[in-house]
Amino acid sequence: MNNLPFLYDKDWHLHEIEYNKFYNIHLLKNATIVEDDVIFPALIFQDRNSKKNVIKQGGFISVTPYFPNREDFNSSSFLKRFKSLIYKIEETARCENVNEFLIHQFPLQTFRRPFSFCEELGYKTYHRGRSFVDLRESNIDEIWNHVRKRYRSHIRKFNNVSVFHGSIPDQAFGEMVDKHFKLAGRKTKPDICWDILREFVKSGKACILKHNNDFLYFFVSENYSYYSISAAERNSSGVTHGLMWEAIKHLKSIKCNLLDIGIYYPSIPSGVISESEVLDFSKIQSISHFKNGFANKTFPDFYSKII
Repeated sequence: MNNLPFLYDKDWHLHEIEYNKFYNIHLLKNATIVEDDVIFPALIFQDRNSKKNVIKQGGFISVTPYFPNREDFNSSSFLKRFKSLIYKIEETARCENVNEFLIHQFPLQTFRRPFSFCEELGYKTYHRGRSFVDLRESNIDEIWNHVRKRYRSHIRKFNNVSVFHGSIPDQAFGEMVDKHFKLAGRKTKPDICWDILREFVKSGKACILKHNNDFLYFFVSENYSYYSISAAERNSSGVTHGLMWEAIKHLKSIKCNLLDIGIYYPSIPSGVISESEVLDFSKIQSISHFKNGFANKTFPDFYSKII
């Protein structure tokens, strides 16, 4: 079982560097901190379109430090360590003339302690919701009881799903890439990014669920898995419902503890953390509502403005 959440994996950071480059955003400095007790990603980019320096991942806001071997999130020693790391990265960012630095509290930390560390340090913080499937504390029947009732008829009719986890034929992966291109209407990332995503599946760090020519992609680790990519037709009778449920069953069967199914917008939020919240809020709110229909836990979600 993979133990490292994808957001902290150096191979994922390579994906994000190449993804950004595709949009004319180039790496200035990799200031990631890797020490015995912590991984703190800090990829500093220059956006050559806006002429701004930013800390981010690719399609993701940068995340707070990850401590693989500790969960004493309320202890004074943890809070002291967390504070020193945030201040260190903020100092580095200012030395590199970073114009924008928004940080997302790693959802696994929030799931275990639903308060914002950065807000407690005085940083302006935007609040959202987050949808989870708690796989460890609930058996599969209890998880099923939390699935939105009108989804269940779609799921009951669903069968013949292929799960690729640890290996995938090149043809099947190519079909997913082609389907993603068709649905997006454009190429959204360079080939090297797709190659990295395929290697994640082969190494057991991700899985793909396939039904006919529809696909869902999930990052996988023991304590934190994440629903990442959909290449599925919305009008394919309940296909996304069925694939989501089969993914939940698969992750439960291999003893994953938590599935993050994404941000949740029960209402129009205050402040803005992404362009999509301005340009297409009704769409992302609708998607978040759909995903929340599989959740058995909904927690706060925190985004703090460091610069």
